[in-house]
Amino acid sequence: MIRSIEGLRGVAALMVVFFHAFVLARWGGAPAQWGLVQNAWLFVDLFFVISGAIMAMVYGQRLQDGGQVRAFFIKRFFRLYPLHLVTTLTAIGAVIVVQGAKWAAAQAGVQLGGEQPFAVEFFKLSYFLLELVMLQGVGIMTEALHNYPSWSLSVEFWLYLAFAVLFFFVRSTRARVWASVAIVVLCLDHFLRVFSGLGPQVLAPDVHGMPRGLLSFFIGVLVWYGWQAVQPRLRNLSSPALGACQLVLAVLSLALIDMRADLGAWVYAIPFVFGLWVWSLLPDRGVVAAFLQTRPLQWLGVHSYSIYLVHVTVLTVFDWPGRKFGEPLKYAVVAVFVLAVLLAARCTYRWIEVPWRDRGKRLAGRGQVEMGVMSASVAARVSLAISISWSSCSPVQKPSDVPKKRESRRPVSTLMPRVPATISPMRRWGTWISLASRYWLMPMGLRNSSWRISPG
Repeated sequence: MIRSIEGLRGVAALMVVFFHAFVLARWGGAPAQWGLVQNAWLFVDLFFVISGAIMAMVYGQRLQDGGQVRAFFIKRFFRLYPLHLVTTLTAIGAVIVVQGAKWAAAQAGVQLGGEQPFAVEFFKLSYFLLELVMLQGVGIMTEALHNYPSWSLSVEFWLYLAFAVLFFFVRSTRARVWASVAIVVLCLDHFLRVFSGLGPQVLAPDVHGMPRGLLSFFIGVLVWYGWQAVQPRLRNLSSPALGACQLVLAVLSLALIDMRADLGAWVYAIPFVFGLWVWSLLPDRGVVAAFLQTRPLQWLGVHSYSIYLVHVTVLTVFDWPGRKFGEPLKYAVVAVFVLAVLLAARCTYRWIEVPWRDRGKRLAGRGQVEMGVMSASVAARVSLAISISWSSCSPVQKPSDVPKKRESRRPVSTLMPRVPATISPMRRWGTWISLASRYWLMPMGLRNSSWRISPG
């Protein structure tokens, strides 16, 4: 992972937390009046851009066969789903606990909050079933229930499917670039058509999730291929010049987010500016990159996925004091809330996210090894059949050509060519399996002979 991109993810996750607290949960205060906080939901589009660039960088040359595609999906599933499931359940459980506490307080004559206990809708079975199959954000339903930020996870999960299918069937870099351009143009055309009827709400959370994700994700793919095209020319670019470019793009991105309500249709330029910002950070040097590589932002970046998913559970607990207290006491509640989010994110990262992510990697690696063994076995059987067929067509040996004394059985180590030590351990192991399976799958008579089957 590029360290500056990691830090940028941490900043984006924290901004989404502030948006949900001050704006969506109506905590109010001065931050709720800032355009950067009011429109911080646009940082989700930055997540999609980063995801597209990273997927193209890491998996652009790996999705070459069915086994690699299968391993890709296993890794992605175990990366997203376990924490999504746990935080969805904890978000529902937190609402039940809080509403139960309100009910208990009401029985004692104490009124907490402006509504009656369990008066708000907090659970819908149909939406929960969509969450279980990662379809809650693709446009079937648009509800702000349960762990509502997870809508973007469902979009990203199906974006992985589109990415894998495209890169598996389209192998040429030029064709991949043109396909990504076509997807971006189609999504942009869709938004511009819808914008004429819906106005500025077109990019509201949970609205048009798949087109929104496709647009930003494949902008990220184009960012990576664009960087590959110009990397040799920019290798000697000085760090101050690169830092100045990063600073300009960072200020432009934040200014566009702040002015989102006044942009009209130009709001769709924001994902493109995000793409340029990410592109400028790919060298991982420069003044902005250095700032994003500081230890606090790196910690936020590492835990960004957990922060993004777990903060709704914590927000449910702090919702009443966040709305009840005015300034400046409100900021003390905000500080405790943020610390609680970071602590909960640390716990979920350590005990849920990392263990299940590593389990997915092991399972994906095991599947690739099994497919390699099966391929080696099939290849050995085919090779053996060809060799035996060739031997049956060879001329009959004369008695004088037959050795008078049967040669002793040779050890397998003398029959196999030495595997070069320069190739990777996995390939070296696969080569040994193939050669060994070819030897041990032979009929006993051939194996115990001099192991000479035929000419050639």
